[in-house]
Amino acid sequence: MAWGHRLKRLTKRERELCRSMGWGCGACDDQVDYVSNYSYTSAHGHAAHARRPLCAEHARQFAMRYCLVWPTQDGRVRVKLLKAA
Repeated sequence: MAWGHRLKRLTKRERELCRSMGWGCGACDDQVDYVSNYSYTSAHGHAAHARRPLCAEHARQFAMRYCLVWPTQDGRVRVKLLKAA
């Protein structure tokens, strides 16, 4: 069981740090732009946490899979509310 799925856009400094350490996307090894994190129940029954660097394409797939709002350039989340009919 997993919960607390989040997606964070990395700052320029964080992206440069990832590049200097040779980190790439966890799925395709492209340049890292985002980091995903979530919690899950381990095989021993306690809570564990996972973080994974992602490129823009895999971050978009992660966001769609877990119904997350896409982060903006400044890292904030924008939600547009529509008027009820």
